[in-house]
Amino acid sequence: MKNALIIIAMAFALNACSNKEAEEKIKQLEKEKAELLAQSEEKEKFLAEVIESLNEIQTSVNAIGDNQSRISIMSGDLEKQGGAGAKEKKNQIISDLTVIDKKLAENKKAINSLAKKVKDYQGKVEGLEKLVSNLQQTIEIKEREIVALKQEVARLNIEVASLQTTVEEKDKALKTAYYIVGTDEELDQKGIYKNKGGFVGIGRTAVLSDNLDLTQFKKIDVESTRDIQIQKKSDGTEIKVLSTHPKESYEILSVGKTATLRIKDAQKFWEKSKALVVMLD
Repeated sequence: MKNALIIIAMAFALNACSNKEAEEKIKQLEKEKAELLAQSEEKEKFLAEVIESLNEIQTSVNAIGDNQSRISIMSGDLEKQGGAGAKEKKNQIISDLTVIDKKLAENKKAINSLAKKVKDYQGKVEGLEKLVSNLQQTIEIKEREIVALKQEVARLNIEVASLQTTVEEKDKALKTAYYIVGTDEELDQKGIYKNKGGFVGIGRTAVLSDNLDLTQFKKIDVESTRDIQIQKKSDGTEIKVLSTHPKESYEILSVGKTATLRIKDAQKFWEKSKALVVMLD
């Protein structure tokens, strides 16, 4: 009987030990499961953050491409249209290039930071480093494209500036007229006119020389000049307009030794000749 009790006690003891080991084993497995779940969640969170960053950078790179296209179109317009609206287009191009430079710098900083983050991550994700590397290469290519674009814009700016100067010079030339006032003798000495026809000084007509030396004339703006003051030699000095200008386009107002040639219709007055020759006879 005593032996039987001892056997039963030993059985209970062995059973208790087995249950304790089983419980510890279960706790260990549950702990390992929790760690694996935590690692999986951390990996998923990391992957989601990286993908989100990649998408943001790619969207910004795409926006740079849109700015590039707009600059290319405006540059083409500058080349075709020349001076027309050139200043406004140049300002827009400069603004777009400034935005591009800023975005490129931000993207380069972001992708380099992301590359380091992915490289240092313990739980490697297959193909993720390749995605980041590809985007880094895309940004490097974009940088080279922008450098080339800036060079093209600089070339166009030089051409447009030159063209604008030419246009301004032509516009100024179109608005510039010349006039000279002098006696018969003074104009003759300067080679402004010559007498033609007649006989022994009788019946001769004063005509303008074929090649006028405009350096001897005074310059005026055809748009702003309406009155030309003329100083006569005496009250009886007659004023003659030798150059070709419609009579209805002007009038001569004379008071004493002072006279004014008043242009009534500038367009008609300067239509046939931009060189006004007035003789004091």
